[in-house]
Amino acid sequence: IETFIVDKLCKTTVTPNQLTIFCNVVAWGATILFATGNLGWGIAIALAVGVLDGLDGKLARVKLETSEAGKLEHFFDVLFENSWWVALACHLSLSGKLPDAFSYLGLLIGAQVLNALARASIVRYYGKSISELGRFDRIFRLVGGRRNIYVWILALGLIRGTPAGAFKLIGWWEAVTAAVHLARAAWALWTLRSQSAPR
Repeated sequence: IETFIVDKLCKTTVTPNQLTIFCNVVAWGATILFATGNLGWGIAIALAVGVLDGLDGKLARVKLETSEAGKLEHFFDVLFENSWWVALACHLSLSGKLPDAFSYLGLLIGAQVLNALARASIVRYYGKSISELGRFDRIFRLVGGRRNIYVWILALGLIRGTPAGAFKLIGWWEAVTAAVHLARAAWALWTLRSQSAPR
C-alpha cells in the first residue's frame, strides 16, 4: 500500500515534511477520538496512521529529500503513540470499563522505557539493532510489542466487545517484550565482555 501511494506522490509537489505534518495531525485526531470514547473511529484512524507513518520516509528516499527535520519524526511518533494510550486509559477509567486502567498504562509505559534501554544498549555496544543479534531476535521481531500490533489488538478487542481486556493485553504484551529484550541484551553484553576480557 505504501509503495503504491509513494509511486503516485513522487510525481507531485508533495514533500516528505508535509506528509509528516499531515500524519501527525491525523494521529492526534485519533487521540481525541479515543479520549471521547469513539473507539471504532479512533482505531480506524490509528490503522490509517500505520500506513501514513511510513510514507514520508519512503518519499524522502525516492525524491532524495532527506533532512535533519525528518529525524524528528520518531520523536513525534512517540508523542502521539503514547497520547493514544493515555487517552484510552482516561476513557476506560472514567467510563468504568476498566477502573484500574492507569495501572496498565503504567505497566505499558514502564515496559516501553525498559525496552528502549535494552535496545539502546545493543545499538551502543554492537552498532546494530537488537533484532539483528541472531535468528531468534529476527523471529521475535515479528511478534514483539509495537504500535501496529497493539492497534490490531484493540481492533479485535472492540470487535469482541472487550476493549478493556485488549488494553490489559497490550500492557502485558509490552512487559513480555521488554523482558525478552532485557534478557537478550544482558546476554549479548555479557558475551561481548567475556570476549574482550584479557586471557
